[in-house]
Amino acid sequence: PVILFNLGINFLLGKEYTQAEEFFKKVLDVNPEHSQALFNLGALTFDKGDYHTALDYYKKSLRIDKKNTRIYFNMANCFYKLGLFDDAAKYFKKCIEYCPDCVQAYINYAHLLADIGESADAQRKARAAYLIDKDSAYVNFAVGVVYLKLKIYDNALEKFANSLRLSSDYYPASLGIAEIYCRKGDYEKSLSVFDSFSDDIKNKTEYWDILLLVLQTIANDSVTSQSVVNYALQYCNKFLEQYNNDKILDVQRKLLEKINQLEANK
Repeated sequence: PVILFNLGINFLLGKEYTQAEEFFKKVLDVNPEHSQALFNLGALTFDKGDYHTALDYYKKSLRIDKKNTRIYFNMANCFYKLGLFDDAAKYFKKCIEYCPDCVQAYINYAHLLADIGESADAQRKARAAYLIDKDSAYVNFAVGVVYLKLKIYDNALEKFANSLRLSSDYYPASLGIAEIYCRKGDYEKSLSVFDSFSDDIKNKTEYWDILLLVLQTIANDSVTSQSVVNYALQYCNKFLEQYNNDKILDVQRKLLEKINQLEANK
């Protein structure tokens, strides 16, 4: 089992996930109580979106290794993905009990609480995460995302700004700022954020995801100035140079209709 497990780890590190899964299963054929093989199979099936099977592996691993905080954390995420919020909360709490400094457990738990409308508790969990590692660009960003979900935009903006202060090239925080300005209806500021990104960032999927959100919001807003519509249309055309898809074509059509209507109104 040691050799089989190490081969599985090598395939895992090489991102050859099918082969890794095959060897971890071979480990279980020899030793069904191999906790780490069970855990790794849980992680692999979770990444494939098979949350029920992942839970089965994690439960078996937990029976062998009852105080492994990673198992509690991953089980909580499985339950969260399945919409079983009470079970997810139970396992996030257990993870935090065994590992009070597990920042990601606090953050994910905060998201869960936000999803079920427990705003005050969500903010408390987000703040707990922040206090553990307030000098981390990622933690500031992640806490900002919780505030963004709660629509507490000023707090979110503060945390995203902190993230950039700690790491000026932490582009997800800039995307967060662009989304906040969009949510607040300040479209020119939102679009101006995109002007500052390097070509390298413009090749990332999340850049286009947030840009599409902003453009769709502008296109669907009944009260927008012509300058904003023209600004958005410029980005829409840039978007089409990269991705010619139905969503952005629909946005382009709406923006052109807005321009025609504004011209007609003049």
